[in-house]
Amino acid sequence: MESEGGREDVANEKSSKLPIPDLCCEMPRRTSPTSANSRTSPSISPKGVVLISDDDVHSPISLERNSSSKITAMAERRVARGLEMQQQLSQAQVDLKKLKNQLASIEDEKSHLLKELEETKKVADEATLRLGEALEAQKRAEGGWETEKIRSKEIEQASIESAQKRDQAWQLELEAVQREHALDVEALSSVEQELIRVNQELSSTIKARDEALKKAEDARRVAEANRKPVNGVSAELELLKKPTGAASSNPNGALETKETDMLTTQVNPMVEKGKDMEAQLPEKEALIKNLRPEISDAKDAEMPAANLLSESRKRIELLELELEQSKVSEEKTFELLVSQTEQLEKSKVSLEEAKFEIASLRENIRNLEAAVGQGIRDFILHVDHGKHSGECDPSSLLLLVSTRLELQDANMEMEDSKIMLKRIQKKFQALLDEVKREVDRAKQATERWRLEVEESQEAWNGKEAGFVQCMKISEEEMDDAKEENFMLIESLKKADEIANKARDESARLRDLLRQAVNEATLARESAEIARIENSQLKDNLSFMGSTLQTVTQENEQLKINEAAAREQVKELKNVLSVTSNKEPLASKKPKEQQKLNVKLEKPSIMNGYKNDNKEADLLKGSILEGQGTLSTSNSTTANRKAFSSASIDDKDMLSLDNFHESHFATNQKKKKAVLHRFGDLLKRRMHSVTK
Repeated sequence: MESEGGREDVANEKSSKLPIPDLCCEMPRRTSPTSANSRTSPSISPKGVVLISDDDVHSPISLERNSSSKITAMAERRVARGLEMQQQLSQAQVDLKKLKNQLASIEDEKSHLLKELEETKKVADEATLRLGEALEAQKRAEGGWETEKIRSKEIEQASIESAQKRDQAWQLELEAVQREHALDVEALSSVEQELIRVNQELSSTIKARDEALKKAEDARRVAEANRKPVNGVSAELELLKKPTGAASSNPNGALETKETDMLTTQVNPMVEKGKDMEAQLPEKEALIKNLRPEISDAKDAEMPAANLLSESRKRIELLELELEQSKVSEEKTFELLVSQTEQLEKSKVSLEEAKFEIASLRENIRNLEAAVGQGIRDFILHVDHGKHSGECDPSSLLLLVSTRLELQDANMEMEDSKIMLKRIQKKFQALLDEVKREVDRAKQATERWRLEVEESQEAWNGKEAGFVQCMKISEEEMDDAKEENFMLIESLKKADEIANKARDESARLRDLLRQAVNEATLARESAEIARIENSQLKDNLSFMGSTLQTVTQENEQLKINEAAAREQVKELKNVLSVTSNKEPLASKKPKEQQKLNVKLEKPSIMNGYKNDNKEADLLKGSILEGQGTLSTSNSTTANRKAFSSASIDDKDMLSLDNFHESHFATNQKKKKAVLHRFGDLLKRRMHSVTK
C-alpha cells in the first residue's frame, strides 16, 4: 500500500508539473487590469495573509508631512484596493479549485494511460507470441506442404505409370482380341464356304434322287405299257388252247397245234417275264412312296442349314459392330487420358501460382512483424526514457496513441493475412480434392473399361460356344444327310437290279438303267469326296480346339496380371490413406501449440527430423520405399539448412537489439542490411527445399 501511495504522489507531482505553465500563463491575463498598481499594492500569500510593502510602512510619515485630506483619500483607496484584492483572492481560490480538479482529472487520465500502456504491453507481448506461433505454424505448414507436395508428385507419377501400363496391357489385350476375332471370322468364312459346298452337294444329290425317281417312274410306265401286249398275248394263247382239242382229229389240226406249240414256247418266257414285272411293280411303287418322304425330309433339313447360315452372318455383323464400338471406346479412353493430363498440368500451374502468393504473404507478414517489433521497441524505449526523466509530454501521449493505432492496424493486417492464408489453404485443399477426384474418376473409368472388356470376353466366349454348337448341329445334319445318302444309294442299287432285269426286255430300259448306274457311281464319288471333306473339317475342328486352349491360357495369364495390378492399386490406396490420415494431424498441431514462443525454433526443427523419420518408417515395405528414402534425405538436409539459417536469423535479430540505441539513420541502414540478409536466407531456404 505504501508503494502504491508513493507511486500516486510521484504521479501527482508529475501531473502538477504538466499543466502549471498553462495556468501561470492564464493568471496574468485574469489579473491584467490591476497590473499597473501591483507595485504599490500589498501582496497576498497563497494562505490568504496580506503582506505589507516598504511603501506602506513609510506611508504614515508622508501623510503626517502632507495634509490630512490626502489621508482620507488614501484610506478610501486602500479600502477599494482591499475589496479588489478580496475579489481577486476569491477568484484565485476558484481558479485553484479548478486547477485542483484539472490536476485530479489529469492524474486519472495519467493512471488510465498507464493502465492502457500496460494493456498495450500485454497485447504487444501476446502479439509477439502469436506472431511466433504463426511463424512456427507457417514453418510447419511449409514443411508439411512440401512433404505432401513431394508425396503427391510421387503418387501422380505412380498413378500415371500404372495408367500407362494398364493402357498398354489393354491395348495388347485388344490387339489379341482383334487377332482372335480375325481368326474367328476367317474360320466362320471357311465354315460358311463349307456349308455352301455341302448345300450344293445336297442339292446335287437331291437332283440325282429326283432323276432316279423319274427313271423309276418311266420304268413303271414302260412296264404298264408292256402289260397290255402281254395280256393280249395270253388271251390269244388261251384262245389257241381251246380249239386244240377239237382239231386234234384232223391232220391239219396237228400241224396247227405244232405251230401253236411253237408259238407258246416262244411266248411263255415273255409271259413269265410279264408276270415277274407285274410282281415287281408294287415293290417299285412302295420304293417310290418311301423315297418321296425322304425327299421332303431332305428339303426340310435344308431349311435349318439356311437358317444357321443367316444367323452366322448376323453374328458376324454383330461382331463387326462390337469391334467398331471397341475402337470408339479406345478413342474415348485416349481422349479422357489427354484431358486428365491437361487438368493435371492446370492444377500444377495453379499450385505454382499459389506458392507465389504464399511467398508474397510471408514477406508481408515478416515486414509487419518487423514493423510491430520496431514499434514495440520504440515504445519500450520511450517508456523507459519517460520513467528515467520523470516527465510526460503531450508528444508522448501522441506517440502512445499512434503506437496503439499502429498495433491495431498490425493486428488487423495479421488477421487479414491469416484469413488469406486460410483461403489459400482452402484453395490447396480444393485442388488436392480435385486431383483425388480425378484419380478416383480414372480408377472408376479403368474399372468400367475392365468390366466392359470382361463382358465382351464373356460375350465372345458365349458366341464361340454358340458357333461350336452350330458346327455340331451342322455336323449332325451332315451325318443324317450321309445316312440318307447311303439309304438312297442302297435303294438305287435295288433299282439298278430291277432295271437290269428290265433291260432284258427292252434296250431302252437297259440304256436308262446304265444311266442310273453311272449316276449312282457319281453319287458314290461325291459321297467319298464328302467323307474326305468331313475328315478335313474334323482336322479343322481339332485345330480350333488347340487355338481355344491357347486362348484360355492367355486369358488365365491376363487374369494373373490383373490380380497383380489390383494388389499394386491396393498398396497405392494404403499410401493415400496414410497421407490422408496425416493431414488432419498436421492441421491439429498448430492448435495444440498456441502457447509456445518464437525462441522455440530449434526444438521444432528437431521435431521435424523426428517426423521425417516417422514418415520414412511408414514408407517401409511399400513400393515408394526408395523414393521415400530419397525424400527423407532431402528433407533432412533441407531441415539442417533451415536450422542453420534460423540460427543466423536469431544472431541478426540480436544484433538489431544491440544497435537500437544508436543513431536513427544507422539503424535504418542496418535494418535494410538485415532485411537483405533475411531475404537471401529465405531464398536459400526455398532453394534447398525445392532441391
